[in-house]
Amino acid sequence: MELDEGFFSTEIEEEEKGTPLKRGRG
Repeated sequence: MELDEGFFSTEIEEEEKGTPLKRGRG
């Protein structure tokens, strides 16, 4: 689950900015 933690961390940061690149790219 360590990998997920790192991934989520980035997703949250992008979401905060209002540009969910991780989600958009899938």
